[in-house]
Amino acid sequence: MLHKGDLIFQSGSDCGARIIKWWTHSPYSHVSMYIGSGFIIHSVFPTGTVIVHYQTWIEYYAKGDQLDIYRPVSDITDKVDDVIDWSVLHSGRPYDIKGTLGVALPWLRQNGNTYFCSEFVTEAWKQNGVELVPSKPTYKVDPGTLSKSKFLERIAVMDTTKLTHVLRRFKR
Repeated sequence: MLHKGDLIFQSGSDCGARIIKWWTHSPYSHVSMYIGSGFIIHSVFPTGTVIVHYQTWIEYYAKGDQLDIYRPVSDITDKVDDVIDWSVLHSGRPYDIKGTLGVALPWLRQNGNTYFCSEFVTEAWKQNGVELVPSKPTYKVDPGTLSKSKFLERIAVMDTTKLTHVLRRFKR
């Protein structure tokens, strides 16, 4: 079952996902956050940061992908509602294509008003007092690095069919 604040890491197989995984040396190409009531927030090219129902998310963004579900550890779960509030408030921001390249190219920096997927999640937690990856600025955090945070634990591995079943049965 998913809880608010759970992070959904994708290991996509399309061309763009393979490039991201190669570029970042990561098993993951994308990360999204479950915000409750069947909705997911994520930052995706070209639309930017959006809130979508899980059925739309699966159909357009995650169909057929392997999904690894990570949950914030108990030390920080009291901040989940604030992280979600910040995230919802910042939905609609453009996608940070320049920042995506900046993960590997140090001279490229993002402008603070745009986000790529793992940058958005990391920034949401940072704005609420938790640095998920304290050794890097948020614009340098790729999905693989984020998944190694000591503040997250992997709780499940599933495909989109199983996730659909889980979300239909239980919505928090």
